[in-house]
Amino acid sequence: MAFACPRRSRYAARRPMAIERQKRMAAAGLFFEHRPAPWTVAPAFGHILSPRLAGPLSVRARPTVAPAPGGLSILGRAKMNRFVVMVDADYLFRQAIDIVSNRASTSRTDLDIVDPAGLIEALLDKSRSTLDLTRKELLRVYWYDGVMANGFTPQQRSLANIDDVQFRAGTINGRDQQKDIASLIATDLLELACHHAICDAVLVTGDSDLAVGIDMAKKRGIRIAVLGVEDLATGAARHRSAEIACRADRVGLLGPAELAQVLRYAPPCQSAPAQQSVAASGQAIELIDRVRIEAAVKAFIDQQTAPLAGTVNHAAKRIDANVDRSLLFHVLTELGHGRLTESEKIYARHVFRAEV
Repeated sequence: MAFACPRRSRYAARRPMAIERQKRMAAAGLFFEHRPAPWTVAPAFGHILSPRLAGPLSVRARPTVAPAPGGLSILGRAKMNRFVVMVDADYLFRQAIDIVSNRASTSRTDLDIVDPAGLIEALLDKSRSTLDLTRKELLRVYWYDGVMANGFTPQQRSLANIDDVQFRAGTINGRDQQKDIASLIATDLLELACHHAICDAVLVTGDSDLAVGIDMAKKRGIRIAVLGVEDLATGAARHRSAEIACRADRVGLLGPAELAQVLRYAPPCQSAPAQQSVAASGQAIELIDRVRIEAAVKAFIDQQTAPLAGTVNHAAKRIDANVDRSLLFHVLTELGHGRLTESEKIYARHVFRAEV
């Protein structure tokens, strides 16, 4: 018993059109591929029969692989040939002042950056030699530093304005401690690794909190180098975590040879205090600082819109806590220091009480 297929005549009528279409596609550079269908159905009863040898016609263009810009192409995926340098500024400067001052100071305020661009170039030279990056391209330098509530210091602005340097700001708490720096470095490192933007990373840090981030970046094919800042000859402290040193592919050292040319020890000069209240503190302030503090305090008073008469208790020599905090932030910004010394704070408060 035979079953009639009512659509066979319609398909037969369309066959010459299909052949003509195939010829036009072949002339346009397309090719044809027959994929076997998994099953076919009996015309009358709908039972599943054996697979057909020839299935529906599929057409696709011939693949063309273009060279990947900015790197090599491996299995169709671009491999970037770039590296990145990530600098924990607080670690770098606190270690550097220990070295250039011959262990006379550990305060960042005593460190002067003679050549900001030269400092970045010294870090890049050491990074290239540590990981053998002479044939690789720099993506950028990420500079991580805590920023006070009143904004950047002049030192931070000078570094942020250098070409190929991106300033990444953390926060500083009430105890003058930096926060969020390690999490910023780890987040940026993993994001660059996941987007295949780099193949090498150099970390100038000593923070053990980055150990997990280093492991995760290495699993994504990133080579990691850690640069420490120390001087074994002078006994400068080793504040680099052993956890990140053992996880890094390479470990390098920055010492006096690289730092002495771009950084210098510049402690405030000692001079006789002008006011008896300052002399009682047992500390001295440089003359130029005293003048700048006076100007900063007067500018702060001029900027206030609310009356300041009730903010000072002259009998107890106390200033309202909120006003005192804003005053010291303003003076800090004008002086451009990483932090104010106790003598600077005392003199600023003295000038404020005298003016109000």
